[in-house]
Amino acid sequence: MLPRLALADDLNARPISRSGSYSAFEVRTIDRVLKERKLELEPNPEGKRIEKVEIYTIDIFEKDDLDFLKKVPLASPLTPIAVPVLNGIHWKSEDFVIERALLQNVGDPYDHVIGDELARNLRRLANFSLVVVVPVKGNTEDSIRLLVITRDIWSLRLNITTFTVTSSGGIEQFSASPGEQNFLGAHQQVRANISILPGTTSIGAEYINPRAFSTWIGVGAAASLQFNTKTGTLEGSSGSAQAGQPLYTTRTKWAWNSSVAWSDVVVRRFLRGEVALFNARSTPERDLIPDMYRNNAYRYSLAVTRSFGWQQKINVLFGGEVNLKDARLEGVEGYDPIGVAEFKRRRLPVGERRVGPFAGISSYSNDYMRIINHETLGLQEDVRLGQDLSLRAYPVLSALGSSRDFLGMSASAQYTFPLGKDGLLRVSAESTVETNGVHVSDGSIGPDFRFSSPSTPIGRFIVDGGFFYRFANSRNRFSSVGPRLRGYPTGTFIGRDLVYGTTEFRSKPVRLASIQLGAAAFYDASDAPDDLFRNPHLHHDAGFGLRALVPQFERIVYRLDFAVPLERPLPVGVPSFAVTFAFGQAFDFDSASTVSTGYLNQ
Repeated sequence: MLPRLALADDLNARPISRSGSYSAFEVRTIDRVLKERKLELEPNPEGKRIEKVEIYTIDIFEKDDLDFLKKVPLASPLTPIAVPVLNGIHWKSEDFVIERALLQNVGDPYDHVIGDELARNLRRLANFSLVVVVPVKGNTEDSIRLLVITRDIWSLRLNITTFTVTSSGGIEQFSASPGEQNFLGAHQQVRANISILPGTTSIGAEYINPRAFSTWIGVGAAASLQFNTKTGTLEGSSGSAQAGQPLYTTRTKWAWNSSVAWSDVVVRRFLRGEVALFNARSTPERDLIPDMYRNNAYRYSLAVTRSFGWQQKINVLFGGEVNLKDARLEGVEGYDPIGVAEFKRRRLPVGERRVGPFAGISSYSNDYMRIINHETLGLQEDVRLGQDLSLRAYPVLSALGSSRDFLGMSASAQYTFPLGKDGLLRVSAESTVETNGVHVSDGSIGPDFRFSSPSTPIGRFIVDGGFFYRFANSRNRFSSVGPRLRGYPTGTFIGRDLVYGTTEFRSKPVRLASIQLGAAAFYDASDAPDDLFRNPHLHHDAGFGLRALVPQFERIVYRLDFAVPLERPLPVGVPSFAVTFAFGQAFDFDSASTVSTGYLNQ
C-alpha cells in the first residue's frame, strides 16, 4: 500500500475524473453483487472514512451464462456439471493482487479521483475483463466500504492476439501465445509464442512477472526461432529481456526500465497469401524478385524517469541506447543484376549503428473521462483528456561506436476534447528529424485526428484520418495501408508515405447472457504513395461488420467485416470483395506521449 495522502496539500492541483455512467451489463453485475453481499450504494461517499475494502471476483461463467446454457438443448444436460468444472480448472486472481494495487488505506478519507485511478490501474492488468470500484454504505454515517468487483478472463488460454482471415488470401497472419495467463493466481504469465505468416513460422517461449517478489519491479524474457514454412529449415531467431519499475500511480516520482533485444530473421512482404514479387522499372523484362531480405538488429536501452505534479504532469526521461541494424539480400543469384540493384535501392532498409544518450520531457493532463461502447462493448474505457506533449533528443556519436554523427529530435503533440456526455475529439501530430547540422538525413511528420460522436440510443459515429509524410528517407523505410483498407488484401499498397481516413458507425451492443454483440458500417479510403504530395491515388471501400465481446476471454472485441472495393477497374489480383476476421478494431486509439509510464506488458 501507499503512504497516506494529504489531500488538502493543494486542492487546485487535483485531477478531474469524469466517471460517466455504467453500461447495462455493468449495472446488472453491480446490482447482483450488492444483493448477494447485502450492501447498499453510498450516494455521497466523498471524504468519508474507508472502514473496509471488500473484494468480489466473479467466476468465469456466472449465473447469466448458466441460465442461458440451460436453455440450449445440447448444452442443457451437461451444464450443471460442466460450468463448475470449467470455473475450477483455471487459476483465479488472488485477493492480494488487488490489495497490493490499492491507492488508499483503511482509515483514509475516500476520494473518487483516487478510486477511479485504482479502477484504471486494474483495467491495465491483462487478466481482468471487468473492473468496477464502487463505494457502499459503511456501519456509520461517516464511513464507507470500498467494493472492488473484478472478473477474470480465462487464464489457461490460446491467447490469440492476431488472426486475420480474408476471402482474398486465406490466413494472412496468425499469432498466439498459448499458456497460463495467471500462474499461481498472481498474474504471472508462462506461455509459448507462435506466429504464422504464409512463408514464415516462429515458435518460442515467454515469461512475464509484473511484480517480482511483491515489489513494483516487473521482469520478463522471451525467445523464439523462425522457420521457413515450406521447407521447414531454420531461418533465424529473436528474443528480449527486460526489467523495470513503472510509474505505478500518477503520484509516483521515479520509474526505470532496462531492456535488451535481438533479431536475426527473414522479412517478407506478402500479397494474397504469397510472397510479393518485385519488378524493376529499369529492366525491360518482369524480374519477379521475391520481396524479402534478412534483417539483423540488436538493441539495449536503460532509461530513468522523474515525474512531477498530479493534475498537470511533467515527466523527465534520460538514459542511453545501443541500436545496431543491418539488412542484406539473400538468394538473388540468377536475377538480373540491374533489377537486384534497383530492389536494393528502393526496398532494402539501410543498416547503421547508433550509440548515444537520450533525454526527453513530456507534459500531459491527468484528467480522465470514462466512456462505454467506444473501442470495446459494454465495459468501462478510460480516455485521458487535455494536452499530451512530448519532446525527445538523442545525439548519436561516432566516438561511441556509431556509424555516423547526427542529432535526432522527435516530438508529439495531442489534445483531447470532451464532446457532450461521452463524445470526444482528439487531434495530434508527431514528427522526427535527424540531422548532422548540414542536411536532414531522415525526417517525417504525421498529423492525425479522431472524432467520436456522443452516443445515441442506437450507437455512435467514429471518424478517423490523417497522413504520414517522410520528407527525408535515407534509411529507405516504407509504409503499408494494412487493415486501413478492409476491402483489399493487406499488402496490396506499399510506399514511402501514407494517407488514410475512415468513417464508421458502431452500434450499441445487445446482450446474450454475458456476451455483448454489436454491428458496424464503414467507409475506408487510403493509399501508400511514394510521394504523398505528387502522386497520391486514394483507394476506397465500404462494408459492414459484426462485433462481439466475450468477457470470459478478452476485453477487446472480435471483429468480422465484409468489405467491397469501390474503384473500377480493380487493381490486378484484387477480388471483388473481402471478408476479414480479426481481433480488435481496425484502427487504434492511442496516446501520443513517447515518455511512457513504463508498464511491463501487463
